[in-house]
Amino acid sequence: PVEFKPYELEWEKGRVISIKGVPEGCDREKIFAAIGSFYDIEADDVTEKLSAYVDYSRGQSDAAIRFKEANDRIAELATKLADGGVKIADAAIASASILEGEEEDEYYKSFIAFKNKQRRNQAEEKQNKRRRSR
Repeated sequence: PVEFKPYELEWEKGRVISIKGVPEGCDREKIFAAIGSFYDIEADDVTEKLSAYVDYSRGQSDAAIRFKEANDRIAELATKLADGGVKIADAAIASASILEGEEEDEYYKSFIAFKNKQRRNQAEEKQNKRRRSR
């Protein structure tokens, strides 16, 4: 088995917005644009200024917005996404809510498992490259 440094994440409750019913043709950039429009900043500045990350892959019907740092408008953003006040790719979504309890725990368990799988795969690729170059 290949060795790698496990991904660790200290997280606090109330910082993940679950989004259901993402519009067709959506991508991470369109979600960042929606966040930026709500906070009145450029989409390119969302990660740096808000420590916000979008967990989404094209074709999925659901997404999540994860805030590393707390801010007092996360709940308001979730409400505006849910009621159509903030649109993604000019379309309203089916629902949005802040994850709580078991759902929130599961989200972070899955996210950390995903990051560890990425790290394991990268370590295996490096190990395989070293073996081939001998």
